[in-house]
Amino acid sequence: MTASSSDAAGTFEVAGKKVARLGFGAMRLTGPGVWGEPDDRRECVRVVRRAVGLGGQLIDTADCYGSYVSEEIIREAIPPYGPLAWPPVGRPEYLLSRP
Repeated sequence: MTASSSDAAGTFEVAGKKVARLGFGAMRLTGPGVWGEPDDRRECVRVVRRAVGLGGQLIDTADCYGSYVSEEIIREAIPPYGPLAWPPVGRPEYLLSRP
C-alpha cells in the first residue's frame, strides 16, 4: 500500500472520522480456513504494524475471523485498541444477519 494508491481510492467517513477507502483486510491473520491461531503470530503482528506504518487507516475485520483471533492480533499490534470492554451487540439486524 502506498500513499498514492491509498489516496487514489478516495475516502469515506467511519465513526465521524475520514479514512482512506483502501484498507487492510485482516481475514488472513488467522489460521487455516480462517480459523484459529496462525502458524506465525509474531509475523501477523509485524504485518499489522507495517500496514499502519505505511499509512493504513482502516483495518477490515470481523468477529468471525479466527473466532476473535484477528482482533486479538490487532490489539497486540497497535495498542491501545478500543475500550477495555466488549459490549454486546443486540440489535435485531445484527443478530438476524448471523448464519
